[in-house]
Amino acid sequence: MLVHVSVDHDRVTECVPKIGPIGARRTALAGVVGKWPNANTRKLLEHLVIQDDFYGIRGDALQALAEKWPDETTRELLAQRAVQDDHGSPRCAALQALAEKWPDETTRELLAQRAVQDDHEPPRCAALRALAEKWSDETTRDLLAQRAVRDKDACPRRAAFQALAEKWPDETTLKVLEVRAAKDESAWVKQKAERLAKELKEKLQA
Repeated sequence: MLVHVSVDHDRVTECVPKIGPIGARRTALAGVVGKWPNANTRKLLEHLVIQDDFYGIRGDALQALAEKWPDETTRELLAQRAVQDDHGSPRCAALQALAEKWPDETTRELLAQRAVQDDHEPPRCAALRALAEKWSDETTRDLLAQRAVRDKDACPRRAAFQALAEKWPDETTLKVLEVRAAKDESAWVKQKAERLAKELKEKLQA
């Protein structure tokens, strides 16, 4: 079964398969977006972000909408899918696109919420990284310091203290790293914190 995109006056039809190898589907979708960034393609993307069964297609469609149609309609759809999509990957895509295209207080509030409340690790990591990149102030720093300790999963804890090391390479961050290197329950996180602490300590002593 196929989804058909009618292309303006030429009545050319580009088909994006609804089933089949995912790589082929993603390539076909990218081709449609690149060649025909028109209203019909936009309607297709808006359909796919909600209805497609594969999370990769939903994420690709969200990214394409943000890139080609960065307006309020797209923004509202991204904000919705950042919370409502049932897979973490499209939620990550939505959060990243919002931070890139609409770096304002509304987006910041959503990111801060998802950094704590999302059920899965990757969106929490994505939200923390976006906050550090776009809003590197004391409020973000405090949140990162909290999540470096309180998040229940290893990836967000690591993402939080890694962002601290990159954006705030000072004695306070060094203490956070040393504590995680000593006390974190994940060996993977401990190793990363130990390495970052060593690098930061050498930098501060130079």
